[in-house]
Amino acid sequence: WAKRHLKRSGFDRIERAIREAERTTRGEIVPMIVERSATVGHVPVLLAAILLLLYFALGVPDLLIPYLGDNPLWSAISALFVVAVSWWMARFPWIQRALISRDDRIHQTELRAEVAFYEAGLDKTEGETGILLFVSLMEHRAVVLADKAIARALPPETWDEVVNTLIKGIKSADLSQGFEDAIRQCGELLAAHFPAGETNPNELFDHLIIKD
Repeated sequence: WAKRHLKRSGFDRIERAIREAERTTRGEIVPMIVERSATVGHVPVLLAAILLLLYFALGVPDLLIPYLGDNPLWSAISALFVVAVSWWMARFPWIQRALISRDDRIHQTELRAEVAFYEAGLDKTEGETGILLFVSLMEHRAVVLADKAIARALPPETWDEVVNTLIKGIKSADLSQGFEDAIRQCGELLAAHFPAGETNPNELFDHLIIKD
């Protein structure tokens, strides 16, 4: 699924952006993309209920009688067809966004970003200078999480522009450019507070992490 949003050249560009940014800072920048954060198991059921309600409220079974006859079996089959269509439609991200509340999308994305921060080992850098650029595609949400040393030096609102850059990349269908710009912004911010010293070990991999 990631290939629908990132070409091979995009992966290479992101890796180059990380290496260039980390040459100027002790910070460790890790970009990550996931297909979704919120649970979507309820979406097919909810969509089926909505479509069936419309199906009967609009009197569709009666409209089909001239074509299918008044046999109740045809009504049941047509209703099952509506259910099947709803199950098929429920796989589309825009349908999922519409049927998941905004608060739930925000909460689930932030929660998954926190888990991803620790799974990626960003809490284990020597100088506590790891930073996660997290994008959840279905929700059209982005989260920037910084480790303790960065959080002490820079207030949370510092990352608002970086988040907006990532979201702009999602909505413009040029996600690799969004990551590149966000990584460059992070590099500039970190270089001012955590410049590279005589030794600047690379503690984490310089590539985009992809998870379902």
